[in-house]
Amino acid sequence: MLHRGTPLVPNPGPPLVPVDPGLAFRSLRNLSGVRDGGGGSGDGESDPLQPPRRRRAHDGQLQLLLSEPGLAKPKGASKRYLTTLRRLQQLLDNETHHMKRPSSAAALALPSAQLSASRKLAWFHVPKCSTSIGATFGHYLRPDLQDDASMPACTDDDPCPLSSDGIPEVQFMKRYMLPKDVMWAKNGNWGDHNAIDAETWQRFRGHFVGLFRDPVRRAISSYKWFGEPIGQDLQGYAHQIRGTTVRMMAGQRYGLDCNWPRFPCDSGVSQEPADVDKAIERLAGFKYVGMTDEYPLSVCLFHAMFGGECRPSEFGNMRQTSKLKEQHGALDDHELSGAGPLAGLVDEEETTFFMATYDRFCTDLREWRVTQQYCKQVICPRAGEHFEDIPVGGKHCSVDRRPHLEAFLRQSRPSNRTEPAPVVRVGDVVTPLD
Repeated sequence: MLHRGTPLVPNPGPPLVPVDPGLAFRSLRNLSGVRDGGGGSGDGESDPLQPPRRRRAHDGQLQLLLSEPGLAKPKGASKRYLTTLRRLQQLLDNETHHMKRPSSAAALALPSAQLSASRKLAWFHVPKCSTSIGATFGHYLRPDLQDDASMPACTDDDPCPLSSDGIPEVQFMKRYMLPKDVMWAKNGNWGDHNAIDAETWQRFRGHFVGLFRDPVRRAISSYKWFGEPIGQDLQGYAHQIRGTTVRMMAGQRYGLDCNWPRFPCDSGVSQEPADVDKAIERLAGFKYVGMTDEYPLSVCLFHAMFGGECRPSEFGNMRQTSKLKEQHGALDDHELSGAGPLAGLVDEEETTFFMATYDRFCTDLREWRVTQQYCKQVICPRAGEHFEDIPVGGKHCSVDRRPHLEAFLRQSRPSNRTEPAPVVRVGDVVTPLD
């Protein structure tokens, strides 16, 4: 009999595998160059550069390799018994494997010391790409956190006494005592906007997580938050922040440089070109990729991939940029018609990289079968109001809608379009992009 108070010791031997070699498995993108998909440990990945593998329920014979006394296969055990036992064993050992993706409420609790020992997480945090998601990452690192643990706003109504500078990520990290030995601690601010240098890449490769945002809305949000309050020149600001995400990914520049005027900026003719190829290559080292403008779906995807209960406290927006949410909120067809690049400047490097991240996001949604409806009914039932009861995933993941998203970002005409082209509003004049 399984008891929560007596955790099982993970079997050091071979993993649970189906005997029939002909059974279909999820095909992972092996971009790491590791032969035969690698074999590294950590969150259940067969390749440390890939997201965790999900084994689906099947009708073939199962080989149980359990060492815990009392869990040996009894004579005459039914196939259902073996399947259930294997499912419980995997949930207890590591929440990243799901045979039939049980509801989050059915997740079994283990002491945080045992769970954190098998977890590792490096939060890649681009400015204006969600601080609130830290609550989800925090619950992953410490599943025993109180149910309402969320990222504070560091305001008079929601103060941050543990952070002398009023930094929400520092307050959260100290208050909930996150395990520094398994996370990218960044000198005490795990949500800082550090670039991925060579040492960090080697240490956390395969364990990076992060939310990304389309370059148009990220630039607008950054200007509203950092530039506009001090009267920063719009045209100059748009030029100096180009390639921010790419340079952070490639280890070329700290995230707040050029974005916040209080930090230095190396923009200009002598600036090192943004290394888009390296940034896209490193994307394979992320075990999770989400989208700021698809926030509820991104939180749901994280729980679908790594387990844990989906809590209402994870969906609070602790830092809205004034009226920006109404003007430039989620990626929506109507909003695509009324927005344009900051100062009319298209950031080509950021756009190329963003489309790679969005393709990865859409691929993960499909492979984990995450839809609005599944999130509402199964994965996040306690936060169901954030989802629609329809069996669709990302707003622009379909083949016919993706070209329109890219055309909006590049201010160009989509190929083989079937819908009207987006328009940019300049005062009272409506101008088609083409």
